[in-house]
Amino acid sequence: MVVAVALWLARLARRRTRGGGLLLTGLTLTAVGVVVVAVGIWLDGIVANAATQSAQGLRGVTATVVCGSGFAVLALGLLLGATVVRGPGEAQTPTPPGPATGRPWQP
Repeated sequence: MVVAVALWLARLARRRTRGGGLLLTGLTLTAVGVVVVAVGIWLDGIVANAATQSAQGLRGVTATVVCGSGFAVLALGLLLGATVVRGPGEAQTPTPPGPATGRPWQP
């Protein structure tokens, strides 16, 4: 995940990515997902501080739900980032001429 975000930001810094609102939405969702995952991990760390076993269970479930939700939001942000990076503006390599493409070969 860290490598994907770093490569995405590097591509953005080189001005090779255009996406406007989609780009901003992807970056925002990625940042929000990272924060929510961090909160979930912090909540997981305080599970043992609960007074009773039921309170520990409740804290454990809450931490798991928060962390899982954060990863889901993070995945959505990275998916939007992949859409922006590999969007329709990307030039694709042309197919070589030949009988399969219907174009004659020219020396």
